Amino acid sequence: MQMMDISQGLEKQPVVLHSQRALTSFQYIRDNEPSASEIRLENSSGCTCSQSSSCQSGGCPCATPVVWTQQGVQVAISVRHGAKSWTGYSDNDVPAGSFVCQYAGEILTNAVASSRLEEYDRSPESAGHALLVVREQLPSRNAYLRLNIDATRKGNVARFFSHR
Repeated sequence: MQMMDISQGLEKQPVVLHSQRALTSFQYIRDNEPSASEIRLENSSGCTCSQSSSCQSGGCPCATPVVWTQQGVQVAISVRHGAKSWTGYSDNDVPAGSFVCQYAGEILTNAVASSRLEEYDRSPESAGHALLVVREQLPSRNAYLRLNIDATRKGNVARFFSHR
């Protein structure tokens, strides 16, 4: 049985793969990343943090509190291939309300997200796609914010959690 850290040391806790099968067509990333140059990741103050060493160490003057508090996978997670698909689980109990990790993947424009969903619908190999679409109504109730995060090809361990 193959046992390896699929995060390749990117997480404080290893993300162990327990399987006879290889995990293919997937690149582990710790944080969300834009899929296209027209997408910029910004915080609430409107400035853009680059992925510089000072930003990684918390020295970025415009880093949001969310970035500082999440800091990657907080519990030991393993990934196995079950009867239908890959599944993430913990060998230890995780207390209710605990932060485990953020959902990380490629941030997509609405057009790219729609195109990928059509692609995934046509392809039997992508039956386990992990494109998360969040549609949030703004407080004015006059508009919605839509966020598309695709962890199918690039993402973190949250991609393997069951969302029942």
